[in-house]
This record gives sequence, structure tokens and C-alpha cells, in this order.
Amino acid sequence: MLLLLEHAGYFDTMEKALRVLFEDGYHGFVCFDSMILEGGDIVPIVEINARKSMGLINAYLDKGWETYGHSGLLTFLSLGLPEGFTFGSLLDALHVSGLLFKGQGEYGIMPISSNTVMVNDILTSRRISEGIQSHRGMPKGRLYISVVGRDDEHRNELIISLRQVLADLSIKVYN
Repeated sequence: MLLLLEHAGYFDTMEKALRVLFEDGYHGFVCFDSMILEGGDIVPIVEINARKSMGLINAYLDKGWETYGHSGLLTFLSLGLPEGFTFGSLLDALHVSGLLFKGQGEYGIMPISSNTVMVNDILTSRRISEGIQSHRGMPKGRLYISVVGRDDEHRNELIISLRQVLADLSIKVYN
């Protein structure tokens, strides 16, 4: 993968973009969203965000878990939320099912986002209360997680269990 990116000039493009940001006076974290298309073409810059990336957050988490011989799989699930859903109910269900990652030598699911799950539900509620929108529909959200397991097979088992917990909460999973 690194050779593919190198041959495509990806790293040169990133260096130029970072130089422009620096010359314009930007100092801080930055996240570049990029894509590799099905045909193999590379789109080096789809979006630039002035924040830490989820990948960087996961890398920091993995560094902490390295002590225990663990690593996480960063992934996300696109969700459709039922009426009355709260992020706390998801955390409670993960805890009760034994899936919630508890740290130090344990395995499980570590949610690393909450606003990305709830933002559309919050906006919909606000629009309804302001009279801008008349019906709720099924708000969508994105749950970013780090799946901490013994190996790939174990991480896949944890994701399957997570999908069942979500189904039990009447949450639709789109991916």
C-alpha cells in the first residue's frame, strides 16, 4: 500500500498541502480525508478537517493497549435510530451484554464517538420544536468504535455480538 501511495505522489501532495497550511499560519491538528477508487485512482484530498482524526485517536489507544498485547480495529457503523434512543441506553446495553471494553487486559467494544451518533436526532428534534420540520423519520448517525480483541477472528465475533445488541435496541445498521 505504501508503494502505491508513493508512486502516485500521495506523500508529495500531502507535504505541499501541509506547507500551505503552515505558511498560512495554521498550527494544530489536521486530518486529510483521502480515497482510493475502485479503479485504483487515488484522490489525495477529499476534505481537510482541523481536528484529530479517528485513526490518530485509535493509534493512541493502541499504543496504550500495547502493554497488554492488545490492539484495536477502528471501524464505524452507520445507524438508523429508533424514537426515544439515547446514547446512554447503548452504553448500558453494551455493559449488560459484557461487550463494553473495560480496560487493562480486557476485550470488547470501545465507543470513541457519541455526537456522530446523535447529531441528526438532536437536529431533527430542534427542527420539529421550531416548526421547521413536521415529522421525525429515522435519524441516522455514525458510531465509531475500536474493537479490542485477541485477533481478527475474535474482533469479528465481537462485531457480530455488537450487531445483535443494536438489533435488540431496534437500531438499524446500514453497513
